[in-house]
Amino acid sequence: MSKSPAKAGKTSPLTSLGGNTIAYNHESSIYYNGGEIAPDIDENTLISNGFDTIWLNGVLRQSATWTDYGSPIEVSNLEIASGATLTATQGLAFKGGTFTVNGALKSEGEFEAPVVFGPPSEKGNWRGILFEPGSSASVLDETEVIEGGSGYAAVTIKESSPTIINSTFRHNNPKAIAVESGSPVIEKNLFRDNPYGGEGTLYAPNNDWQCNPESKSCGNLVGENVEWNPTAELAEFKAPCVAGAAHPGPRLDCLLYRYAPELRLEEGEHFQPASVAETVENWGDEEHGLWGEGPAARYGNTLLGQREGGDVNLGHAGPWPSLGFPLTLSSLDSSYPGGEEATSEDWIDEFNPWEKSYAEVALGLEVNGFRNHAYAILVKEPGGKIWLEYWYFYYYDDADVEEFGQHEGDWESVLVGLDDKRKPEVFVYSQHKHASRCYVALKKAEVSKDGAPVVFVARRSHANYPAPGDYKTEVPIPAISSDEAYGDGEPLKPALENLGRTQPSWLDWPGHWGNSRGGSPLESASPTGPAFGHEQWTSPAAYAAGADHCRHGIATHEEEEQEQGEEEELE
Repeated sequence: MSKSPAKAGKTSPLTSLGGNTIAYNHESSIYYNGGEIAPDIDENTLISNGFDTIWLNGVLRQSATWTDYGSPIEVSNLEIASGATLTATQGLAFKGGTFTVNGALKSEGEFEAPVVFGPPSEKGNWRGILFEPGSSASVLDETEVIEGGSGYAAVTIKESSPTIINSTFRHNNPKAIAVESGSPVIEKNLFRDNPYGGEGTLYAPNNDWQCNPESKSCGNLVGENVEWNPTAELAEFKAPCVAGAAHPGPRLDCLLYRYAPELRLEEGEHFQPASVAETVENWGDEEHGLWGEGPAARYGNTLLGQREGGDVNLGHAGPWPSLGFPLTLSSLDSSYPGGEEATSEDWIDEFNPWEKSYAEVALGLEVNGFRNHAYAILVKEPGGKIWLEYWYFYYYDDADVEEFGQHEGDWESVLVGLDDKRKPEVFVYSQHKHASRCYVALKKAEVSKDGAPVVFVARRSHANYPAPGDYKTEVPIPAISSDEAYGDGEPLKPALENLGRTQPSWLDWPGHWGNSRGGSPLESASPTGPAFGHEQWTSPAAYAAGADHCRHGIATHEEEEQEQGEEEELE
């Protein structure tokens, strides 16, 4: 885990800014100011920093292909030198700055994952893209240009003829495209809410202006030298991720952010959704404990593997070579450093220092930066239905009566199924070994103003519910036969890590996130990760179909029958 952003200055050009994992810093994750920009900036994993961005200012002199690994590229001034080509592929997001193209810019996205040029992370304006002489090989294809211009044009063309097709220009001020000289190809683009769509002398037929671009009532006026006929009506993805969105970027991925659940925890809850790094960064030694000093800080979580003869230490958090390889998130994979295969009989032991409870350990970890973290992934099933999956990790599950059912580590989930207009249609909430399904149209689940589910998290068990109340469980002990989920504690909307973009190696680790073996009725087994043994990960539609009806408190038999009838009528 990096403790400070990666930085480079004018005197030390780098050949690579790629392949880094940088987490829990207060600034931009990677910061490069001036000089020659490294052509390789790919394969970076940036997690829960002040800004999970790569900040660039300088000149690209070598041809490069930049792909989307889940982190936008923040730009001050980026120049593509003569003879160099920058290829930006589907889903990549640029924020802010000025792009001066003397060589070639090939921005080549896809309809559901365009390349995006948008506003900076913090409030401010950005100039746009300047195609200078010599840049005629440039292409903008399936690209969105949002809120650019800053008094000029979002795209300015000088003595060059780039190709601009299948792209969208939205909320640029005052102009979307200005052609000072050259013969660019400008066709099959959408112009939306730009005071001026096109300016200068340009041929621009077969574009969708939304209205007559010569009418002063149209938001996309064109100059008198713009040949705009004939017009076209083009398909438009009415995404929430356009101008003003918190996460401008790939059209589908940004739905994950729009509809991320709001969590309402109980007052007195000891654990919060956190990064899985909690389980591998928890270490200390006699002199320099990670979370304290002295003998009480001498502890470390251990990776145990059940091999012939019993458990053996495979890895250990902290600097103890004799206790196996260093336990880190990157060491968790389908196989370990050294090549040994990981198995479902491997367990991370959340060792507690003497006189500290799990809650005290978790609080120390959360205070030091691991809290308020969640995971998300977008799944598009073969029939076309889109599911947004949200996964929450808790360091410990302390639901108990005399410690009944406690276990180290806890994975919970909430699923959002979208309709054919890509709006929420159904919510599915994990609840112990089962789930419940709530259709939005029946209005029995609480929903935020943005259409996201408001989720009430049961105290200690972390089961998820659609509304405040008491909920029945299947535990046969009267004192714990219901979950309390009133949401009277701290509301949360955890920061999301998009697993579809970061694709961390730990997703392929088949072991258990904790060392509770479930050997007695007093203890449940620690769970495996999302990709192992969780139907909602592999088959969200089947998981939803097998879920209980929407549960609103402790329902009577008659109420359950009524809910079933309502859902059958809706289906």
